[in-house]
Amino acid sequence: MRSPIAVGTLALGLTACRIAADEGPRTVVVLVLDGVRLEESLGDDPSSATGEDPQAFMPEVWDELLPEGLRSTDAWNLGATTTTPAHVAMLTGRRLPLANYATEHGPGVYRPGLPLLAELLEEAQPDSQSSVLANTTLLWPLQRSLWPGTETLGGTEWVFVPESGSDPAPATKDFTVIAALEGRLEARPTRFAVANLHQVDRDGHFGDHDDYLDSVRSLDGPIAGLWQWLQRQDGYRDHTWLLVLADHGRHTAADTEPPWRHHGCSCNGCRRVPFLLLGPGVRAGQDADGPILLTDLAPTLAALLGVEMPWADGLVRDDWFDQPTGGTSRSGLADFAVAQGLVAEVDYGDDPAHRSALWVEGLRLSDPDAIAVEAPSLARDGDRAWLCWREITLAPEEAETAWRPRCAASRDAGLSWTPFDAPASDVGAFWRARLAVSPAGDLIAAYGLNPNGLATEGSPTAEVSVDLARLDGEIWSIASATGALTFPTGGSLVLGDGVAYVAVAASDTGNEARYSRGIYAGRATFGAGAPTWSPLIASQFTTLAPEGAYWRVEHPALHLGSDGVLELAASGFHEGGSVAILARGFSDLGWNQVQALDLPARLEPEVEPVWIEDLAVFATYDPARDAAGLCAGSFDQTAVCLDSGAARIARLSADGDTLYALVGLDGGVWELRTWGVEEFGT
Repeated sequence: MRSPIAVGTLALGLTACRIAADEGPRTVVVLVLDGVRLEESLGDDPSSATGEDPQAFMPEVWDELLPEGLRSTDAWNLGATTTTPAHVAMLTGRRLPLANYATEHGPGVYRPGLPLLAELLEEAQPDSQSSVLANTTLLWPLQRSLWPGTETLGGTEWVFVPESGSDPAPATKDFTVIAALEGRLEARPTRFAVANLHQVDRDGHFGDHDDYLDSVRSLDGPIAGLWQWLQRQDGYRDHTWLLVLADHGRHTAADTEPPWRHHGCSCNGCRRVPFLLLGPGVRAGQDADGPILLTDLAPTLAALLGVEMPWADGLVRDDWFDQPTGGTSRSGLADFAVAQGLVAEVDYGDDPAHRSALWVEGLRLSDPDAIAVEAPSLARDGDRAWLCWREITLAPEEAETAWRPRCAASRDAGLSWTPFDAPASDVGAFWRARLAVSPAGDLIAAYGLNPNGLATEGSPTAEVSVDLARLDGEIWSIASATGALTFPTGGSLVLGDGVAYVAVAASDTGNEARYSRGIYAGRATFGAGAPTWSPLIASQFTTLAPEGAYWRVEHPALHLGSDGVLELAASGFHEGGSVAILARGFSDLGWNQVQALDLPARLEPEVEPVWIEDLAVFATYDPARDAAGLCAGSFDQTAVCLDSGAARIARLSADGDTLYALVGLDGGVWELRTWGVEEFGT
């Protein structure tokens, strides 16, 4: 065992990277050992499958690479422990809800909403080349993002590695992917490459008893050989970094045979991943101190390549190197919630073990031991206030590390708080309760429940529903909506007299789910006891989509207009752009009126619209001006747009006649700004 040490625009321009490296263009290569557990690769504890030490599975890597690299046995996937969302976290620096969907007809527009590292690199350095290689189609959507302006870039080269020229099935030997990677690196100067070795994961899922274990062993020589090959190439020697890690692990004690058959839950076998970094300036032969998250990879690797990732939640990890990278980590406000003038704030921290905390009126409400605190929701009725959020605390000695919901109530306008039970017990990395107070003074909560962040109810260990809950004293009465749906995300809640209206973005349950994203809306009555639902009604608003285009609808925001009619704002995406959607008059047949709101710029793909009085507000981004805008409109009013004064927006919220926006400034600083409804010309 080794001893640990103590340790804008689309692109904001070059950073003053100070890592020692010979002259020459810098290159980063990421090798993803899909589904390989820590205990069969780079960990300290013996394999629960064979009793062997990890060195027995990868002797060449241990003998030849570890003395030259920085290892971590404290690297984590805190999101959905499946392939696609894990890679999104690695390549954007933020966990985004993008599920493992089938890709029979290509990725369509089911792509990340924030720019990928390769896109930022190409924007800053137009002659740079990037590649994504894999013997799986799950990474196909990562060729490019939905971010405005990226469609004009050359894009990342997507290389699917088949079994052979005559057999289009995925390659069944992972060393074939490494050989293809070497071929691409040799054929053209490459600045950034990601290669996913997927057969080892397939062998775990579908192979015979020893296939997964044998596949892990087969990776040893090719991994060591790749690093040796890089050191023999004049174009890469001495100015290339190689990162070897897994996107997720596997179960350790599941009731399957063998136990490592699957992954996708919060067990530590799935959450903990191997990590090894080699290259110039890396603290060679040492173990990293402090936890590493997948979201740390993009901003740190971007710093090595001379660009910044201002949307990233991860940290620039200068502690991995002998000298600082010159990159900038995020700071300021991470998230917020507001109700009747009361503001709950999640602040960023710079401690890798404690990255964020929730504060209200100077009081810290989140657990000081939590590594991450996210998604606050707030409701208020006079002096009474309720607050819910999610947080996660690393538990390496336990069976699982899970996101937990937390709630607290105040009876003195936020000056003091008392914890109370949340309406759900196990929640996932994308859970956010929507809170509202009924005319009778009851607290109502709505949320999509998907603890493991999986796509469908048929997935192993999946539990997917849309719930409405009513708090009666200290007891929640909970009912799940009727109607089949897949991978619910986002959500909105508005209350009338004894009725709740709820909407989420979701898909159908078939294999075409990635191409059928729409808004599922429904109503529930509540009084004494559990709410009573009517069926959820799916709407895709395809009349607003270009003919024949792939189409995806997200981010519902509901509103009861001053005339008592239910209204909806949502975001639609197609290959050529985006559509701000307005709908009005919900019934069991869907929406009576639907129209697009004409906007001067593209929507920010990851920002939910909000309503301020009777105006729907959308966040936009204009790459030509490097400006994030705020556009408000309705069925009766054309859009009025304001410059936010910032290059990016992460979140909108409304409180009475005031609009709140979380905006990003230069240097990775995020802060809260406000606008009055009168500024939109009303």
